[in-house]
Amino acid sequence: MQCSFQSFDPAPQRKQSLPIAQAFENSSGMIHVFSARGAAESASPQSDQSLTNADVQDTLLENVPPNDRPRMKAVLDHFAIHTILTISPGKAAQRAWRELLPSLATDYHFVLNGILAVGCLHLSTAASMETERDTYQDMAATQMNIGMAQYQSEVQTVTTTNAEALFVSTVCTKSM
Repeated sequence: MQCSFQSFDPAPQRKQSLPIAQAFENSSGMIHVFSARGAAESASPQSDQSLTNADVQDTLLENVPPNDRPRMKAVLDHFAIHTILTISPGKAAQRAWRELLPSLATDYHFVLNGILAVGCLHLSTAASMETERDTYQDMAATQMNIGMAQYQSEVQTVTTTNAEALFVSTVCTKSM
């Protein structure tokens, strides 16, 4: 049995055997943490669908009020460039996060809310002024509250369709 995440990060920092994982094996004997929607095939550091791509960011933020978009785009950019480094070791794993999050965030808005919440909290740790730190923490709480309603609905019935989004959301919020 091999976890598909190892294809993104062949030398993870922590190895752990989970007997329950056998229940989630597919016919090939692999456990899929992320689907093979493109990150594994991408040889470039940034694909057209990467979270670092400005057009992708604009698309993800199109439902955000126009006055909030510039600030949220800065948060999204910070998350894509800096915060992901703190979530996952290894360049391949970081690339997987950057390339798979946009499609999950498009399909499940609570993923975008989680990304923005974690990005805001990460920015709050670097804020030099207390008012700026408080602003980022308030933004994080707001994003988390917005996303929790859809997350709670989705987690009531975990399926093969929503499992990745729920997993990503859980990993992001655990990193907070």
